[in-house]
Amino acid sequence: MLVGLQDVIKDYGTRAVLNGISLQIEPGDRLALVGRNGAGKSTLLKVLTGAVVPDAGTVLRGQDVRVRALAQDPVFPEGSTIERGAGSGLPRPRRARTRPRCGGGGHEWRQSREHRASCGAAGALRTARRL
Repeated sequence: MLVGLQDVIKDYGTRAVLNGISLQIEPGDRLALVGRNGAGKSTLLKVLTGAVVPDAGTVLRGQDVRVRALAQDPVFPEGSTIERGAGSGLPRPRRARTRPRCGGGGHEWRQSREHRASCGAAGALRTARRL
C-alpha cells in the first residue's frame, strides 16, 4: 500500500466534506477525482498529502512514501514557466547520459529535461506545456 484512509471525517463548521471515507492506493493504481464544486475533492487531496488533518479517522502511508500535489491555484514567480512550476516539487534528478523514452519500449532514447523526471512527472510536464 502506498497510502490509505480509514473512516476519515473532515468537517468545515457544520458542513461535512468527508464523511467516513476509506480508500487504499496500491502501486500502479490510477485515481481520478470527479465531482461538483464543494464535494471535497481538494480536501481529500489535502488529507492525502498531509496538508489537512482529518477530524477523525486514520491516514496511512507506506514506508518512505511522500504524497505531493500541485496547488489548485498556484502562484509562480514573475518570469517563471509552467514547466518550472510543475517540476518545482520534484526532487532534483541525478545526471544521466540517456534514459529510455516513456512508453518507447526501450527502443527510443532521448536526453531532455522532462525525461530526467519519472515517466508520470514527464507526462504531467508535457500536459502542462500543451496548456
